Amino acid sequence: FDALKRVDSPRAVAARRGLKVSELQARRGETAVEA
Repeated sequence: FDALKRVDSPRAVAARRGLKVSELQARRGETAVEA
């Protein structure tokens, strides 16, 4: 799943998860576990 998220732009992932891009980048480790 992490590989798939890297293909998407951070903005696309953030929009899909309802997070800000900066928030998603700061929590990258956590989001990988949540996925």
